[in-house]
Amino acid sequence: MGIKKGKKKKNGRLPFFAIFPFSFFVMRVFIKTYGCQMNVADSLRMEEVLLKDGYSITQSEDDADIILLNTCSVRKSAEQKVWSKIGELKNKKVIIGVTGCMAQEHGKKIFHRAPNVKLVCGTYRENKISELVSRAVKEGKTIDIAIEECAESPGNGKHKSTTNICAFVPISRGCNNACSYCIVPSVRGPERNRPAENIIDEIRYLGCKDATLLGQNVNSYKDGQIDFVGLLGMVNEIDGLLRVRFVTSHPKDAGEELFKAIRYLDKVCEYLHIPIQSGSNRILGKMNRKYTREHYLGLIKKARQYAPDIAISTDLIVGFPGETEEDFQDTLDLVMEVRYDSAYIFKYSPREGTAAFELADDVPTDVKQDRNQRLLRLQEEISLSKNRELVGRIVEVLVEDVSKENKDRLMGRTRTNKIVVFPLKDGLIGNLVNVEIKEATAHTLYGI
Repeated sequence: MGIKKGKKKKNGRLPFFAIFPFSFFVMRVFIKTYGCQMNVADSLRMEEVLLKDGYSITQSEDDADIILLNTCSVRKSAEQKVWSKIGELKNKKVIIGVTGCMAQEHGKKIFHRAPNVKLVCGTYRENKISELVSRAVKEGKTIDIAIEECAESPGNGKHKSTTNICAFVPISRGCNNACSYCIVPSVRGPERNRPAENIIDEIRYLGCKDATLLGQNVNSYKDGQIDFVGLLGMVNEIDGLLRVRFVTSHPKDAGEELFKAIRYLDKVCEYLHIPIQSGSNRILGKMNRKYTREHYLGLIKKARQYAPDIAISTDLIVGFPGETEEDFQDTLDLVMEVRYDSAYIFKYSPREGTAAFELADDVPTDVKQDRNQRLLRLQEEISLSKNRELVGRIVEVLVEDVSKENKDRLMGRTRTNKIVVFPLKDGLIGNLVNVEIKEATAHTLYGI
């Protein structure tokens, strides 16, 4: 049975149904994201590109024809999770793709170690994902890791596949710092800043209530005469936007003007993520962090002068090469002095391609584990203590969704980035509400 000839459209092409008269199969894509908020934003951009090109996005791995693993290479444990996942998928009749930082770092080696992987797509290549998927379907294997060819204004693609409540918006990609433990400059390249107007246009396009501006070092942002504080001022003027957050602030570039913005720009939230990594000046020097413990503590003092209720979080690494018990005690002492609201605590992991990889990884595994647990316990106690200070107080919460743990409750966040869970009521999602805190754990506030 042949295709019945009929009238062509004005563009000279046959109607779609004439080319495929019997059925149309839409390939379903499942994207699993590992790592930081930047990877979340990249996954959303891939979703948007795939949707525009006729693919369907599924939230179920079992329903997928294509599974994309958007990966992180910051720690060895993050990569091990991906290799383990690839192993789990080896008998599934699907196309498997590895994207993101791990793809950029390992390239073709992924095909050799995992023959069931058919697609490798590096950082900055989200706009190519549909083309790569198509090639993988037709040709069996494909790869694109040409980081040097990325657009000079990265991340210009807008992603509407996120909710209209909270959104991650990259303002820059890559990093110009050379922290000795960090692989990011290798897999994401040098810092590239997006034009301020492009960022503003994207936030307006998204129509979100809460925008988190993303960068490896937001404080070094520059677009002509517009610096990061200037960008915050522009974002603060967007109609309909209720809250503005940002990560990550590098201590060597943060300063008083940033803290003034937190105090005087009404939409900029009283929350600061500012990694210290170690409380020891000796270790900070080996990490090439370019600031001292004393400088960092001065920043914290100044931030709290401008915003007394500010919540502060950090990143900490234990077991860096050469770290002694005295060095670790300096970190414990600093954490007790600052009293962080929360902290992301990691055991040092050697990463090939970093300066620290050349150093002897001489802190025994059991010592790393012990220091990690001691620091976690200390921070847990501090987080619980600070959260309990909020019991009995009324806090403003932006309601984000129904709680994943309890469908009879709603969840949202305070301006200080604390998660609040409270009884379900209709019509509150996406709105600001006042909640009285009745109970607190180290990680969650419960209210009515």
